[in-house]
Amino acid sequence: MTLAVATSSTVREQMLEMVRWLGVGNVLTLLQLATLPADLTRKNMELFAAEVMPALRREEAAPTGRLAAAAPLA
Repeated sequence: MTLAVATSSTVREQMLEMVRWLGVGNVLTLLQLATLPADLTRKNMELFAAEVMPALRREEAAPTGRLAAAAPLA
């Protein structure tokens, strides 16, 4: 388990680093912890969707991304 609590740009860079290093295709996030109010949970979800997910999707689609690296050698 890895915990990234920071600005969206820091979380984005940390998650991209983990995806590249581990070669994962699925990521499970927990955006609500303990007694975090609903409005702050929604803000977390909106920030993640707007500022982190697009970078993860671009990484997966990139020719040099995880999918290309996982392709078998001919």
